[in-house]
Amino acid sequence: MAPAIDALLTDFDERLWVRDYRLPDQDSVTWRVWDIGRGQLLLTARIGGEDELLDARDDVVLLRRLDEFDVPRAVVMQLRAPPGDG
Repeated sequence: MAPAIDALLTDFDERLWVRDYRLPDQDSVTWRVWDIGRGQLLLTARIGGEDELLDARDDVVLLRRLDEFDVPRAVVMQLRAPPGDG
C-alpha cells in the first residue's frame, strides 16, 4: 500500500505544501496548501509531474524543470483557478 503523501514543503508565506503520492506514470502531481496557524486548507494545485517545487509566495510558484536537453531551468508560474471557479 502506498503512503498518502510523499513530500512536504513550507513556502515563503509559511504555508505547508503537502504532495499526494505520485505514481511513476502520472503526468502531474497534486499539492494541497494549508495555513499552518489555522489548520485550514487554502488551495489545491496541480503541477507537472517532472517539475520540482522549490518555493511559493502568494499565487506565484518557483519550479525546477528539466528542458529537452535535461538541463535544469528555474520557472516562475502564477497559479490560476480552474475554469468555472470564478
